[in-house]
Amino acid sequence: MPSCFVWGEPYGHAWPIQSLLAPYASVTEQWPAEASLYDGRLSDGYEGRFIANLYPTIRDLDDASRQYIKQLFKASAQTAGADHWGAKEVRWDGQIARSLKRLFPSAKFLFLIRNPYDAYRSFSAFRAKTSPWYDRWPDREVTTTLFAKHWSRITESFLEVSNEVDAKLVRYENLNGSAADEIEEYLGFELNRTELANRPQSNPDPKETIEEDAAAELDKYVAPLAKQLQYQNEVAAKKEALGGFYTIEQSRSKCVILTPVGHSIEPKCEQSLTRLESMGYAVRRVRGYSAIDRARNEIASHALRDDFEETMWIDSDVTFDPEVIDNMRSLGEPILAGIYPQKGFQKIACRVLPETRSIQFGQNGGLMEVRYVAAGFLLVHRSVYKTVQTQLALPLCNEIFGGGVAPYFQPMVIDHGGSPLYLAEDFAFCERARQCGYNIMVDTRIRLGHVGSYEYSWEDSGKQLERVQNFTLRLGQN
Repeated sequence: MPSCFVWGEPYGHAWPIQSLLAPYASVTEQWPAEASLYDGRLSDGYEGRFIANLYPTIRDLDDASRQYIKQLFKASAQTAGADHWGAKEVRWDGQIARSLKRLFPSAKFLFLIRNPYDAYRSFSAFRAKTSPWYDRWPDREVTTTLFAKHWSRITESFLEVSNEVDAKLVRYENLNGSAADEIEEYLGFELNRTELANRPQSNPDPKETIEEDAAAELDKYVAPLAKQLQYQNEVAAKKEALGGFYTIEQSRSKCVILTPVGHSIEPKCEQSLTRLESMGYAVRRVRGYSAIDRARNEIASHALRDDFEETMWIDSDVTFDPEVIDNMRSLGEPILAGIYPQKGFQKIACRVLPETRSIQFGQNGGLMEVRYVAAGFLLVHRSVYKTVQTQLALPLCNEIFGGGVAPYFQPMVIDHGGSPLYLAEDFAFCERARQCGYNIMVDTRIRLGHVGSYEYSWEDSGKQLERVQNFTLRLGQN
């Protein structure tokens, strides 16, 4: 019957097993010293002398500890009818794993590590719901500092001894994904996948945020190791990315909808724009331009001067579901667009990468990189404009008229295999962004309409009339 010892997050209400086993964790082949160990023979010099410590042999200590642990866990598991036995503990560290490996050489160890900021949000929710938690009852309550130090100590010890004890390091965040397969292969038996996906009903939802003082205290102790493990305070990072807000909904005021208008706005487009305004978005319908490149340059420059963090370009002849704007922004891409067909042609308004042979639209679609994309439904973060302007040394034009305009969308001519290639304003913007290291991303799950003599959509780039939930566009040689 294989042994399986499982460690969890570094907090918990009680620790009887840890307290009983902890003294043994200090026993190694080097300590206690041989002079302190009884060798099984009475020898001259013991009688009549005071000896501060006299221990059994290491072998006897091992045997006693082995039987103790078996009685605690194996006997209990067998009584319950279990096929495997082991222990789940949230306080044992790598040193105890070393001791257990000596006692049970064939034992398997799973070291479970978790983003410390997420773990703290869960811990804070538990602490708010129940009585205080203690590292040592009743005088050593688990504070933010103690939590952070404990996480660092436990995690460092896991990393230090994992190879030595042949342990499997598992990220808590991956338990419902690839980690389950890896654990099964490591342990040699199947897991109950249903139970992995279950969340105990008694568990309170993690707190949405970490107070600034607590976050700063956590960072003192966990930041270096968390960074090494590529963990971060996701909530704080999201807040920073959203301009000081915690949710997409709260940050709508930092994103402006920009709609250049030639003659009129299609009714379905106007209906969606009005809905966005009711959701808290600023919508700018800008008329009076005959040159679209000049319009985009001036509109973007004005939006940046007004301190918007994101611009969402929506052409007046594009129809869309207003709810997708929140979804797009939540993905965190600096540049993200939706794809629609050109009017009257079986073509999409983008240029794909040379290796792209098909595009899956609809429910089975997702994010993909393209070379250029039309700006009729284009989300751009403020940082992109600033980087393009700085790295490409774009001049600030027309300052004599007030404000100044940067030519982000100025059409350009590039070399394309030895031939000059003219790029209109939107493709030119994409080219500049790519020169600065940005990827041009599109979300092919977004259905857009492009209104001409009728409302064009995905299927019109490759077929006619029928509207479907999923559509694959096959592409020829680029």
